[in-house]
Amino acid sequence: MPLDAQDWVPYDEGHRWQAHASYFETRGIRAWTEGDIPYRATNNHAFAHQHAVLLLALVESLQTEGRATLETRIQVLELGGGLGDFCVGVLLALRDELGEAGRALFDRVSYVFTDVSRLSLEQAVQRAALAGFIASGHVLPALVDARAPSVAHTLDGEAVTLAPWAVLANYLCCVLPTKVFRKRAETWLELHSRHRPPLTADAPSSEPETTEEAARWRTLLGEHAWLPVDPRETFRGAHHAALLEEVLAQRVEAELAYPYAFMELLDSFLTRMPHGGVFLFSDFEDG
Repeated sequence: MPLDAQDWVPYDEGHRWQAHASYFETRGIRAWTEGDIPYRATNNHAFAHQHAVLLLALVESLQTEGRATLETRIQVLELGGGLGDFCVGVLLALRDELGEAGRALFDRVSYVFTDVSRLSLEQAVQRAALAGFIASGHVLPALVDARAPSVAHTLDGEAVTLAPWAVLANYLCCVLPTKVFRKRAETWLELHSRHRPPLTADAPSSEPETTEEAARWRTLLGEHAWLPVDPRETFRGAHHAALLEEVLAQRVEAELAYPYAFMELLDSFLTRMPHGGVFLFSDFEDG
């Protein structure tokens, strides 16, 4: 059955983005195990080992500065954990590869392993290596939506308090809602899209693709349009518009993708992380 026409909506609310989000909610860990998503660049042991080295150096620094003691529990929060290979790699490195100091930190770490997809989380926690760390009490699985990260709960619905010393994530920024803007002097335009039923053979398009740019956006969005907006009225907080204007203050014309949901994620943890905590995010993107 063809879908009804959709009015123009910002790119981050369009049908392609909705399909992108629902993919992770329904595909589960098969997205990785069956080769849909390349992930070895950040889910290999060497990469996880280096994060363990950084965590150990962080905690030693916090202890030297008197912000933590040898008894302080160190909560580590991983967002968008997927398969769980990265989590397992970090904990193995602490336990087996970084000497007595690493082993001591391993015994103090409370690793909150999260994903937005219940299906992915349920499947990941059944994998042998991760299940072992859950059974030993080193890993707590939880559901967290990075678009609303103040809410976290276990698969059984129990609330989880988040106050991490370190927030870890791989390929998170690129899967969170993003807005796309153009600046033309004092005018701001935002990329919008709408979905139309597919054309039939006897109903040719009335809007032929005449430029390379049109073809590129049509491939991504279907129908698209750049519509005038006021950034100060587009976001929930005024700081987004102020940041955009500051970054592009010296440019008469510009185009950029702005990961506002990722910025809101960072803001949400600044008041909940202990002083001296760190964000360690890896994201290969060209937007």
